[in-house]
Amino acid sequence: MWLPAWRQLCAGNTADALSRAAPIWREARRVFRVRELQIVKINRSVYEYRAVARANLISQVVGSRPVTA
Repeated sequence: MWLPAWRQLCAGNTADALSRAAPIWREARRVFRVRELQIVKINRSVYEYRAVARANLISQVVGSRPVTA
């Protein structure tokens, strides 16, 4: 399951965040048919991962994780 790994994402800069997200993104796409992964800047030092599943034209956030940059 990708959720435990998703929760284990740790602090780092944006490039690190993207590299750590890659295997989780692949698993999320496979398991949940996630179509979009967003890294949203919350403030100067905190980013949040969001996996968005698109089904019947409805977006649903299936997981998010704050990441300190």
